[in-house]
Amino acid sequence: MPQSASEEIAAIRAEIRKLKSRITLLQDECLHTWKQVTSPDLKNSLVAGVYVGNYEGRITVSEPKNLDFKCECEKCGKVLVSTITSTCPHCLVNLKDEEYNGHQSVHNRKDYFGREYLYFGVSIQMCSKCDFRIASDIWDQ
Repeated sequence: MPQSASEEIAAIRAEIRKLKSRITLLQDECLHTWKQVTSPDLKNSLVAGVYVGNYEGRITVSEPKNLDFKCECEKCGKVLVSTITSTCPHCLVNLKDEEYNGHQSVHNRKDYFGREYLYFGVSIQMCSKCDFRIASDIWDQ
């Protein structure tokens, strides 16, 4: 006896839910091999080896168009979308704030971006595995 269209759709949806659940389980157990699919627009600050992160107002160095990047696992197809303000695009490790005596370091904005901006300083975030570092504006009041 043929199923009605709505019964067939319900059965297909149930099968899709099972497959999605199985994919999630496989991805959670995967030892990922990440490949970058899209790259962030890395722009150098005025300090060698430090890239531009988030900023307020104007800067004299080249402004990055996109801080986001996307990676896909070559084994399971899981997609990771992140931004250079939180994750190293090379190592995929969470960035840490540069600290001095247990407090977040605040640097002169003009040294990194070429301009001062009222009430803002620069915070440096860095990767713990490689030498990737970014400079981002931080409220300094």
